[in-house]
Amino acid sequence: MLEATWPPFLDLLDRDPDRAFRGFYSFAWRLLKVSPPKIMSSLPESDADDLIREILLHCVVDNFRILRRYTDRGKPFAAWLYIVAHNKCLDYLRRKKYSRDYIESEKESAGPIHSGSPEISLDPDRKMQLKGLIEIVRKCMATLSRKCQILLRLSADEYSPREMTAALGLPANMNKKVSDDLRECRKRLKKVLVREGVDLKAALNC
Repeated sequence: MLEATWPPFLDLLDRDPDRAFRGFYSFAWRLLKVSPPKIMSSLPESDADDLIREILLHCVVDNFRILRRYTDRGKPFAAWLYIVAHNKCLDYLRRKKYSRDYIESEKESAGPIHSGSPEISLDPDRKMQLKGLIEIVRKCMATLSRKCQILLRLSADEYSPREMTAALGLPANMNKKVSDDLRECRKRLKKVLVREGVDLKAALNC
């Protein structure tokens, strides 16, 4: 089982909000700089830093409204924060995509754009099929334990077991335990998918 932690700054939210903010900011900044969600890796450092600030602000606005949602002492705080950060990263990338889509539409209206190589795209039917498959996998994952959901999401972001251990705030000697837990979680997810009649390998290869 993953080791749980309760950062001391969480006990200061009402008693000393300034110290709570400083403690959280220091902890979260260091964590997200050292072990950021993988989807941050493609961003320039300045953009990644801006995104981290956005994540931290999201957690502390309205009298620490989001931060107060962490109440499960059985789940590592670092793992909870990772999920919050991961979701904010997705929001950020969606916004960036909309901006790029708008820019591209403006370019197209101005005239043809010549590129070095043709863009590869999926046909609409295949896109719809994959979208449905992703939704099924998401629902199946939701039936697993919180620990499995966290490990599988980290794995989907291409974290190695060593990186997972660091992201979860666990000691380095837990690397093998995290790797074994991930393997077991993958088996559990596969069983759930089989019960739902989903052959993931066949669906992805078709």
